[in-house]
Amino acid sequence: IGNPRLIEGNGDGVVTIDLGAVEHFVNKPVAIFIANPNPAGLNELVTFDGRGSTHSNPQSGVIASWEWDFDFNPTGAVVNPNDPYDGFTQDATGSTATHTYTDNSRTVFTVRLIVKDGLGNVSYADKVVVVGVPTKPVVQRPFSTTTDLTPEIRWAASPADYRLQVFNVTTGTRVSVIDLSGLTATTYTPTTNLAVGRYEVVVTASNSSGSTTSDSYFFDVTRVNLTSPVGDTFDITPKFTWDAIPGAFGYDVWVSQTKPVYKQTVLRNQSVSGTSLEATTSFGLGEFTWWVRAFDADGVVGAWSPSKTFTIKQVAFTSPASVTMNVRPTFSWTNMNAARYELWVNLVGGQSKIIYQSALTSTSFTPSSDLPNGTYEAWVRPLAADGEAGLWSAKYTFQMDYRVGPTTVSPVGITTDTTPEFTWNAVDGASQYDLWVNNLSTGVSQFIRVLVPHVANATTIKYTYASALPAGNYRWWVQAVAASGAKTAWSVATDFTVPVPSIINPRGAISTNLPKFTWSGVTQYVKYDLWVDNLTTGAKQVLRVQDIVGTSYQTTLPFENGSFRAWIRGIDALGNISQWSGPADFSISVGVGNAPTLLSPSGTTSNNRPTFFWTGGTGAVTYEILVKNITDASQPIVINVKNIAATNYTATTTLTPGKTYRWWVRGLDAAGNGLPWSQPLDLRVVSNGALPSFSPEDLANLGMSVPVVAALTVEDWDAEPVRSITAHPAGVVVQIDPVVETERTEVVEAVAVVPAIDLAAEIDAVMQEWASDSFFMELAEAAENVAVPPVQPVVSVESASNDQTATIALMSAAAVAGIVVNRRQSSDEEKK
Repeated sequence: IGNPRLIEGNGDGVVTIDLGAVEHFVNKPVAIFIANPNPAGLNELVTFDGRGSTHSNPQSGVIASWEWDFDFNPTGAVVNPNDPYDGFTQDATGSTATHTYTDNSRTVFTVRLIVKDGLGNVSYADKVVVVGVPTKPVVQRPFSTTTDLTPEIRWAASPADYRLQVFNVTTGTRVSVIDLSGLTATTYTPTTNLAVGRYEVVVTASNSSGSTTSDSYFFDVTRVNLTSPVGDTFDITPKFTWDAIPGAFGYDVWVSQTKPVYKQTVLRNQSVSGTSLEATTSFGLGEFTWWVRAFDADGVVGAWSPSKTFTIKQVAFTSPASVTMNVRPTFSWTNMNAARYELWVNLVGGQSKIIYQSALTSTSFTPSSDLPNGTYEAWVRPLAADGEAGLWSAKYTFQMDYRVGPTTVSPVGITTDTTPEFTWNAVDGASQYDLWVNNLSTGVSQFIRVLVPHVANATTIKYTYASALPAGNYRWWVQAVAASGAKTAWSVATDFTVPVPSIINPRGAISTNLPKFTWSGVTQYVKYDLWVDNLTTGAKQVLRVQDIVGTSYQTTLPFENGSFRAWIRGIDALGNISQWSGPADFSISVGVGNAPTLLSPSGTTSNNRPTFFWTGGTGAVTYEILVKNITDASQPIVINVKNIAATNYTATTTLTPGKTYRWWVRGLDAAGNGLPWSQPLDLRVVSNGALPSFSPEDLANLGMSVPVVAALTVEDWDAEPVRSITAHPAGVVVQIDPVVETERTEVVEAVAVVPAIDLAAEIDAVMQEWASDSFFMELAEAAENVAVPPVQPVVSVESASNDQTATIALMSAAAVAGIVVNRRQSSDEEKK
């Protein structure tokens, strides 16, 4: 009649259409219910829910009543199957109901639900409720091996309360990692990652009648293990491989590039069925990182594997050198772990493929015949066992040509290292190198000319000249020499400059006692050292400022009137120190204006807490005194006192004997503002009491070594070998050998430490003038043995031994020991 049959055949509450039957329409309700828990414990409240009941005609049929019998037909008597009420006892009504079973003599009860629609149509359903211990849980998940670090743990069991226990048994000892009770669901997902290892799962179901424990269930947590590629490879379409995960449904592969630029994804495949994946397009050169993760049989994806990194590289030549003297040079290249290599060499402007090898199994090749002179270009590439080729190397150019010299590297341009390292590329086949350096500033050819041995397997050859190079411009060449004596051409000339600062100002007469020093320098100097001597008084380092940044320095304390000489030297970032500049002389002759005039002390004093006296200055209400220790290079301030009411001040700071001090005074007005500083005075503090007198023998017997000076005449010089003569801003020192003949000991006078230092300024001034050609010595034939070393910035006169004769250092001429010298005015022709 065209009406399909609606059926509910499986008790799930869903009415569907039977498309396979043509029958009369059935119009009646369908009884459906659940019992929870089931099994239930004795005296445990069981909830029955009949709300899932439905009707075969849901458009018009409505459930009107629910009737419950919680123990249907307990005697098992025969009932009429066509009468739902035969043997039925109504225990409750309503869509839901609860009941507690208290009879401990039985474990099985039949529950009947009868439903009735509004037309009186009836249907029923029976369900068995078990009262007793829960059924034994069965653990089903995770799979025996999983890469999921928080895997879902799943079990099948009747409704109950569950205790879940998970143990880490990787080491053979059970270590509890999860222990949860009171669970009602049959699944649990860990909230923190499980460590890689082996685990045991135990589930216990409990109700009021007892508990039942599952069998132990074991599973392994692992990570995908990547096998290749790792490290260096030449394969530009690499094949990625990894170890299989048991039970895995598939894999997800991800590759990123990290160098030379970052690319998040250069390869991604989320449906790899096997344990390998080969790229189909070239990755190119660079560094790459990759990961793999697995999907289990349920489609759940695991954790990413630990990453692996690999680098796709080109092979690179390591020999021959860019210039070779070997007519059969050995070609060698980096090892790419290839099955074989292909080598291709062209003669530029000549034969192509003058060398071609396609099946080299080592990383080197030596031709069996001589190569002609010329320039060559070479390439090499690796080949895999299956013939897949890597990238060709970058073009490598070399010369097998005696007409070409080595390639120079450094020094070139400006070098602030006065002992620069000469560096050039090694020449294959050379046994030594001929280094030639000219001083362009002085016109001295072969200022350096030395043979430097070749170093086996070196790519560059280095040579450092033992002495400091004077400031100036230089040009150098190098030539390779074979063991046979054959030589290459000289290299291309390379120029470099060893700079030295030059003082610009002050020079000549200046009209201020607060001069500003300026000088020329180079950018390579990061700081400068300024030294100023007073030529009028002979005082050394009246100004010494180190670590000046920039090419100028403004003095803050005034110079006295007189003549001065200044030097400057530069220091680079590596601490290399330049030579001292040429001297810059200047003179000051200015009035003191309204500044105070210093009276005393000056010269030497034995009072280490002296009283300072001065005349008052114009406009001064109080005074400020400043005293600096100029013996120390940093010239620290040792006294600085303000608001002195009188024109004198007695030091409260103890001055150190053996030190020289410089002091200034200025007035302060009523507001405390500073007025001009005075010109300075110097004083030296000496020890109290008379200086002791010792002979060299006395001091030697005491195990002491002190400076002494010899009183020698000109005719004595031929018997006194001169050890050294050194001139520099600190002065000039002449040192002779320490051996003194016995008959001369009566004219050797020990000089105590303090007076020797007192005379240092005078000694240095005399010797400095002598070294600048104002003095000369007639040394007769002995002059041939006098060696004059280059200018040095440091004075050092030391004892040569601790034997019975003290070291004798000739520190000056007539100023100390009466050495006879003749001074004369040289004619212009003689000076020339």
